[in-house]
Amino acid sequence: MENSGVEVKLLERGTLYGREQGVDQILQTEMLRDGFDNNGDPGTVVMLTGDGAGFLDGVGFHADLSRMQKRGWRIEVVSWKYSCNRRMREWAEQYGVFVALDDFYDSITFLEHPRQGDPIGDPRLSVSMDLSKRQLAD
Repeated sequence: MENSGVEVKLLERGTLYGREQGVDQILQTEMLRDGFDNNGDPGTVVMLTGDGAGFLDGVGFHADLSRMQKRGWRIEVVSWKYSCNRRMREWAEQYGVFVALDDFYDSITFLEHPRQGDPIGDPRLSVSMDLSKRQLAD
């Protein structure tokens, strides 16, 4: 990715639980910086998340998307319909676009070969992703 001009930021994994720490905050900070730096010509923010945590406290992806939307940015939230935070999904449907990954299941999932001794499932051919049925942000 660095060879393509993308700045890669690496973080230490947490020692207590083995999870990354601070990734969401870095993404939110970069998102808001872009929102402020490019406010003269807002574009479209596409956020692949179902995490609406922190909104009522003014923090998190949902709160930052709301800030950007108020500054003129078009918003698209992409997530699985039933695992997305309900409040964020309803907000995206009202103020932007909610794209349900469920509608593209056959294009974005894959089947692994079964382990030895496991039954073999029916083969499934890959399906191209047809984005023409996707609603666009105004």
